[in-house]
Amino acid sequence: MSINMASQTSSFLNLAADIQFLEKQPFPKYRKPKELAIFSTKLKHSEDDYEDQDGHVHNNVEHKEARAADAVTQIQIGGHNIALFMMTNEICTQIHLFIECSPYDVDNRFDDGLIVVVQKLNDVYYMHEFPTDSAIKKEGLQTEHQKLMQYWGMKFESYVTAKPAQQPKVDEPLNFNNEFGSIVYTKLNSHSMMFGGEVDCCHPNDTKKYIELKTTKQFEHARQESSFRRFKLIKWWLQSFLIGIDDILCGYRDDNGIIRHCEWYRIADIPHLLKKDPNYCKPSVCFAFLNMFLDFIKCNVQAELKPHVFIRQPKDNQFLMKVDETGHYKFLPYWFVAEAIGNKTM
Repeated sequence: MSINMASQTSSFLNLAADIQFLEKQPFPKYRKPKELAIFSTKLKHSEDDYEDQDGHVHNNVEHKEARAADAVTQIQIGGHNIALFMMTNEICTQIHLFIECSPYDVDNRFDDGLIVVVQKLNDVYYMHEFPTDSAIKKEGLQTEHQKLMQYWGMKFESYVTAKPAQQPKVDEPLNFNNEFGSIVYTKLNSHSMMFGGEVDCCHPNDTKKYIELKTTKQFEHARQESSFRRFKLIKWWLQSFLIGIDDILCGYRDDNGIIRHCEWYRIADIPHLLKKDPNYCKPSVCFAFLNMFLDFIKCNVQAELKPHVFIRQPKDNQFLMKVDETGHYKFLPYWFVAEAIGNKTM
């Protein structure tokens, strides 16, 4: 999405210049997330859905359009019921993840850029990501093999989460519209944060102990293993640590998508595994940058409801902030704003 609006511009952070500063910062205080609520989207396939011999699912309705766009979950804090607005097709932890990945660009956002919009309402800061033109173009150019690899990952999830008493139905078409998520509350230094994240499954003996499921290609030489730790494992750690997941089950596949073996990763052990590489990505740098980003938001986003657009252009190490005077980037629904303002005046 192109940025072209009448606005004031403020330089925020040059990652190339500030990475050394971030490396000297201690790991910010991060409170273990507390689950406040859960949510799910369970939509059935259309009657014309089918899965071909290569594992592709074809349907009449696009996956993102088929899912509920907006959802409201009632949660209770301090004895008061609060309506929490969520975009269920834009999981909130992803925004934090993209911001945290920025210092090392382990999420390949250097080529695509990043647009995060912040709106303030009743002293609460809401964040939403808008796709860049580059990201939209890349999604449209996704190859069949890339789509197939995504399918392999979801098939692995479906297989290992089959009911214990049942044999997994490997020939049953996948439903890409089902999703389960957890809404958590936590603190990063002085910043109170509430966000939701998708959850793959839970431990069979403890429904509050979530497990993240991942797949990756099995290693054929040391360089592949090093690349895995630098670009994948750090992202897996950030994604799981943010929402309070303690364990990852990884399935190692071959070039045909066949899982050859599985391995458990404890989240607490991953930072030590990362240190095996001399130029490893430091988790403390990622969280220090997120803390700096939130500090900047609190200092600079003052006007109620006015969108503040944080932009990292493709192939650029600098974040810029633009104030959207046109309202083009407003994302909070009118009904939600009206209800929030009404509750404040009551």
